[in-house]
Amino acid sequence: MPASNYSRLIDALSEAVRRGGEAMPVRQSYNVGTAASPGRLLTMPAWERGKALGVKLVTVFPKSGECGLPAFSSCCSTATGRPRAMIDGETHTNRPTAAASALASRHLSRPDSRMLLLIVTGRLASYLAVAHRAVRPIEAVLVWGRNAQRVQALADTLEHQGLKVKPAADLTDALSVADIVSCATTSREPLIVGQHLRPGTHLDLVDAFTPEMRETDDDAVCRSRVFVDTMRVPSKKPVICSSRLRLAGGTPH
Repeated sequence: MPASNYSRLIDALSEAVRRGGEAMPVRQSYNVGTAASPGRLLTMPAWERGKALGVKLVTVFPKSGECGLPAFSSCCSTATGRPRAMIDGETHTNRPTAAASALASRHLSRPDSRMLLLIVTGRLASYLAVAHRAVRPIEAVLVWGRNAQRVQALADTLEHQGLKVKPAADLTDALSVADIVSCATTSREPLIVGQHLRPGTHLDLVDAFTPEMRETDDDAVCRSRVFVDTMRVPSKKPVICSSRLRLAGGTPH
């Protein structure tokens, strides 16, 4: 999707958030894996009374290196509950997720942000790059990941989309120069260390959805202003899901 189309999607998402409406259930996460192959099933129902209802299902199996294809059953009849359509996960997961990150960046990152660091090499990565570019004058993208082949493959993909991309050999060095850091992993060990970030950096933390997952250390959070999608997380699981952070040293816009 071109950056111009993302602008339309981001605007539509912004209007939906502004308009509000009936509160939807918090995303549920179920442990469905084994010791040899850990996995989670995520369920996300939503509806607009009198118009449509549906549920998105996502499977996450980190060891496989793949995220199962999510399915969103949409346009179900609100009168009979009869399904009307099944929409593929690429459309209803990666694009809206990236648009939500870009919408947060529009309000929280510095308007002159030009350096984007991606700490992600999965399916979502290319969507995040294009979406962030739709709201900020991104001139260069750094890509870091544990798998060098996947890092290079992502860099090649983004270059074909017209972005200036460089694989980041050292994460510490990349964090010290980035204006925006977008991290979408299921890591259980902090990847982003607060002392390596400069004031005003915008952190876009996308994928952590269990208490065991952790993309930043304590210092990064304590030095930041924290913004979350929702405060309606279960009290038994005090975890910040899909958070956006801004380090002290700049005023959010």
